[in-house]
Amino acid sequence: MNATLRREDLEFGVRTVSHALGGRTAMPILSGIKLTTLGEEVEFAATDLEKAIRCRVPAQVRARGATVLPGQVVSQLVGRLPEVPEVELESLDAQTRLRCGPSTFELPVLSAEEFPQLPEPTTDPLGRIPLPQLLQAIAQTAFAALKASETTRLALTGVDIVFKEGGAKFAATNGYRLAIKRVPVLDLPDRYEGAFLVDASILSDLHRVLSGIVADYVSIYT
Repeated sequence: MNATLRREDLEFGVRTVSHALGGRTAMPILSGIKLTTLGEEVEFAATDLEKAIRCRVPAQVRARGATVLPGQVVSQLVGRLPEVPEVELESLDAQTRLRCGPSTFELPVLSAEEFPQLPEPTTDPLGRIPLPQLLQAIAQTAFAALKASETTRLALTGVDIVFKEGGAKFAATNGYRLAIKRVPVLDLPDRYEGAFLVDASILSDLHRVLSGIVADYVSIYT
């Protein structure tokens, strides 16, 4: 791959997907961030096999391809790049070259073929939730759940999200306290009912990601 993108977009992409990087794992590929050229965009992706995050930013693409960079290395690097408008990424045989103004970095790479295949939405969106209200719902319920290290009861580590009658109810408990928040869901099909238990820590990561995004609505897929 060979592409030029804004330095701010590179930092945004890396910061966004880094919330899904695997920690200590027997699979080194899960510690990497995959960059793929798609048309006139670069897609960033990371996963720990429990959650996955992808985002795309505009780019000037001269050669298509994909590369996987060590997540911790590139996360530390993007915040220390020179204050210049653009960054160039170029894949070589066993490394990726990053040029930023007067500075050039040659980064080790992981095998793009070993990166897990991430699922694609196979249906239309279930509905849309206004972003401010989704952030509020997560903030007001996820705190009430227990951490996975504190219990073996999975129901107490998650937020129960029930879609019904044009809205969604978020609920979480640790067995002693209960937090509930209801939000509207636009375009929710008539008579649709569905319930999903989502790990509270994943929703907290989602809250951090969405807090840095400017948008009116969040589309929900199942």
